[in-house]
Amino acid sequence: MSHLSITLNGLDEIIGRFRAVMREEITKALQGPAGARAPESSAEDRLLSVKEASEAMKVSVSTVFQYRKDGILPATCVRGRALVRMSDIHKALQAPAAPTGHRATPRRGRGPVAPQGERKPGTPNR
Repeated sequence: MSHLSITLNGLDEIIGRFRAVMREEITKALQGPAGARAPESSAEDRLLSVKEASEAMKVSVSTVFQYRKDGILPATCVRGRALVRMSDIHKALQAPAAPTGHRATPRRGRGPVAPQGERKPGTPNR
């Protein structure tokens, strides 16, 4: 009986090769039928995982998911895995930030803030 021994470096190499093959297969699957030959994909059309997209955008992974939820960053789901095109990342980074209409940090325990001239009677001036 033989023993299987894999070093960490060997395992990293296997995982790296597996990821490259999977990325290539996913790209082929997204390009269309097997007989159709698509033009060579550029770096702009490269598909990135959410983690890779977060590194490219210099934001956290949860921010990338929030951008997807808000419709800022479109993504393609392949077998339950979200993939983002590099061109969509560039578009999202170049788009001006839209004001959200609310405070970045909520006011806790004080209720809604009345405009300056509309204070409730009997409240002290602050």
